[in-house]
Amino acid sequence: MLKTDVQTLTEREATRTEVKRSAEVTFRLEDEVKKIISVSATAYLKSVETKDRATCAKAQIVFQMIYLAEDGYEKCEGQAETEADIQTEDAIVTVYTDNARASLSGDGYAVKCSVIFVGQGETEKERTVVTGGEGLIVKQTQIAFDEPTEVFRDEFTVADEFELSYSIKSVLSREQTVKVKTIESGVSRVIIGGEICVTLAVIASDNDDLVAVKKNLPFRTEVACPGAMPDGKALGEVSLKRAAYKVYADEVKNDCTVQAELTLFAQVAAVNEKKISVAGDAYSLCDEVEIDRERITAKRLSEVKFKEERVVAAATGDVSDGGKIVGTLGKTVTVFSDDNGAVSGSVKTDVIFRNADNGTTCVSAEAPFSVEITGEKIYGVRADCCDLTARIVNGGIELEFVLTVNYRVYTVTETEAITDVRAKNERNKPTCAISVYLPEKGDELWDICKRLGLSEDEITANNPDLVFPLTGNERIIVYRQKTY
Repeated sequence: MLKTDVQTLTEREATRTEVKRSAEVTFRLEDEVKKIISVSATAYLKSVETKDRATCAKAQIVFQMIYLAEDGYEKCEGQAETEADIQTEDAIVTVYTDNARASLSGDGYAVKCSVIFVGQGETEKERTVVTGGEGLIVKQTQIAFDEPTEVFRDEFTVADEFELSYSIKSVLSREQTVKVKTIESGVSRVIIGGEICVTLAVIASDNDDLVAVKKNLPFRTEVACPGAMPDGKALGEVSLKRAAYKVYADEVKNDCTVQAELTLFAQVAAVNEKKISVAGDAYSLCDEVEIDRERITAKRLSEVKFKEERVVAAATGDVSDGGKIVGTLGKTVTVFSDDNGAVSGSVKTDVIFRNADNGTTCVSAEAPFSVEITGEKIYGVRADCCDLTARIVNGGIELEFVLTVNYRVYTVTETEAITDVRAKNERNKPTCAISVYLPEKGDELWDICKRLGLSEDEITANNPDLVFPLTGNERIIVYRQKTY
């Protein structure tokens, strides 16, 4: 009687899910606003947890409006919170803002933005495949799958200080770009490293000029991850949770020290290899059989890549006559497409001009980018930029920046596996005691055995000189025990 042994395997498909929310604050100002210079919103990831087969994320949005008042540059800040349920279990989450804008509202300014939560996870599809069975001879094939651990999360702090050779009146704005450069799997832990590119727009004390202060703060942290192994791979993301800066001025030396303390939120998962032996072909010694087959797709993480490239590109935006660029405020990175071997999009920033009459003008400038990426199957593309500067070239605005791109490369293999075997009818066998079989060119031992309904031992014992694959000129002797 024919009886199959089966096993359940899981096919996984990388997914990217976006959930859009909105956030808003109202600024009521005592100063007269002569001109709004820049409006920005920064998202800080507060917490992520898996709940009811979904991933729940909370974010704090810090709004900032920079404007010109009677005494020069002024700023106001406010906070709002928002959250999203991403319908992917155990996703790695990032969050960013878009379209920050301000408008008059009653006796103040309403500042709004869009908040986009991005969850990167996997969908699972279970398949039942045949691995062997009673009364069944199978030709096994091996399929290698990724078997990720659950996502583990932790936070850590990076602190540093840097000296400035001049004194500053105030920190007008701050931007932080987190670059994840390396992800390694260790013994029950994932090691993740990179740097935070900090850009502070400060007002100098001696001349009220807008000055950009740039500093790179390296980090390397280990996150406990049960199931991680040194020969495995890993996924990870690091997001900003909090940022605090303190300025200590030395009036005698006319310089200052900036202390930075940044709290980062890490999310990691280890990815190990799991191999399953399944029946790629089968036959029965006693019965003719019907076989159902399906193609099994295995997507395996090949590597996590980080790339950075300096981009110089002409930007939109008009230059006023006699205007001089004194700095940039804010940035928005938008990815338009990430297929056909390239990531393309744009970087937008507010360019601050000092006019010929010593007035201030803000111009929105946007420059395109296109960066090559390589890999068989690419998922999880995320782009950001740092070290952004603007200049006037040939009467127009030119932006220069370092574009950073993180993405995952997968290899894809397809294997045909048997999902069911059924007895059709009893196999007809020759009644003669000795027969000679004429093989075809290219036949392997498996082909002969399956065709004749014999075991490998029955063929090789009586034909020890066969060399596979066959040429087609051989003669295969088959002895059959006569039954009475």
